[in-house]
Amino acid sequence: MVKKQRGEIGLTFIVFLLFTCMAVNMNIAKSSDEEPVLYFDPPEILDLSPSTDFNITLKIANVTNLYGFDVQIKWNPTIIGYVSHTVKVPVEDYPDGVLHEPVMQLKNIIDESANIPLAEPGTMAWIGYSSMSPAPTFNGSGIAIEFTFHVKDIGSCWIEIVRSDLSDDKPSPIPHSVQNAYFGNAPPPTPVDIFVYPPSVVDSTLTPCHNFSIEINIDGVTALYSFEFWISYNTTILNTTEVAVNPSFPPEQTHVNLLEDEGKIRVNASLTSPPGISGNPTLATIEFHVTQIGETVLDLYNITLVNEYEEVIPYNEPGDGYFSNLLITKMLISPPELIAPYMKPGDVFTIDVKIENAIYMYDYEFKLSYDTNILTCLGAVVIPLNNDTNFMVEMQINDTEGIIWVKVQYYPPAEPISIYTAKTVTEITFQIQAYGQTVLDLYDTNISDPTGGSIPHEVEDGFFATLLRDVAIVFVNVTSSNKVYPGRMVTIEVI
Repeated sequence: MVKKQRGEIGLTFIVFLLFTCMAVNMNIAKSSDEEPVLYFDPPEILDLSPSTDFNITLKIANVTNLYGFDVQIKWNPTIIGYVSHTVKVPVEDYPDGVLHEPVMQLKNIIDESANIPLAEPGTMAWIGYSSMSPAPTFNGSGIAIEFTFHVKDIGSCWIEIVRSDLSDDKPSPIPHSVQNAYFGNAPPPTPVDIFVYPPSVVDSTLTPCHNFSIEINIDGVTALYSFEFWISYNTTILNTTEVAVNPSFPPEQTHVNLLEDEGKIRVNASLTSPPGISGNPTLATIEFHVTQIGETVLDLYNITLVNEYEEVIPYNEPGDGYFSNLLITKMLISPPELIAPYMKPGDVFTIDVKIENAIYMYDYEFKLSYDTNILTCLGAVVIPLNNDTNFMVEMQINDTEGIIWVKVQYYPPAEPISIYTAKTVTEITFQIQAYGQTVLDLYDTNISDPTGGSIPHEVEDGFFATLLRDVAIVFVNVTSSNKVYPGRMVTIEVI
């Protein structure tokens, strides 16, 4: 969890050192191959509960001819609060410190409201000291400042070096790197959901030369700073036409690799500075071009999510996508036609509402209307799919108007359901009220996936009819034993 940045020396700091160093003899120290670094020790403070105090030191290491330092620091005062600090100069008073005497204070200001005049935005501590003639230069490593903080709340934050200047005795700036410290006492990040949306695109109208788009979404992420994912697909069915990454990520920090021959896409992006992105963002939108009739999984894999504190964000099993222009999702009445002259008023019969070719389905809803002069609805029964028990039912039967409304919603831990052959989801029982016919009209239908997205589908209505029975002579039995001839009366029995 180390962030690095280059320090630059301020003009006023250089001018001050120019005057204080004029009479100093150059003290040549043995050079080091290691780069000077300004860093916090320890680099991480973890798992401290509120009301706890802790110490952290700001150190300068691998430095040659150091004659002064100037540093600005910030932190999150709602999580950790400043208690005190000790500037460890000169080494004659603090053997583990830096700079030789005599020393002069340039800045020593603490303001957790971050309102220090002329400081960089967000600065809460501005501390600067310099040696003065005839002090020799400092070489090696030592502690510049020791801080004490008080833990106020649960959370995470950087103890960050906003700006830093190191100077030698010429005076010239000393190039150096900086390493911030990380404080965190929050529980491990909760796994997030990352998935293809919509999870299924089943649409027979998406024939070759048509395009469609999917999104790569995350739910419940906190402080997302960078990400990477791969997605693969069948290149005989689809080609990639465009990948648009969330514009919150700067273009110069966004990389998209299309491996069209392999049917793979690699996308990664990063912010340039905190804060990270929280909530339910869309990472990228991908547009595909349909080239053939067929089906393919849109496989989401090789995922890396990192927050602004450089912690890896865990995630649940990725939600893949699915495309097919072969299947036609349907909601239908079965049997589609019931013409029953053998049935009469008072008889009872049942029809089924069925769904077929629904991939990654979670909920469904429909209304069914009928002629109340012909039929009376006695009731409806929802048939649980896969014998799952994790669902809610809303139902309303208005026999006065001849309308039945059914809505079924599944909820976790129910798994999404894929139906290929037609499966009954609701049984409806009618009693015949009178001879006649009526359409069993399905309308206001909806089939949706776990995210609530609607799955395109077709609807097939039903039809019922029963008629008055006609009288027909089906057999003639001559009961007279005498011969018959034209004009003779005979007796017959009609059965």
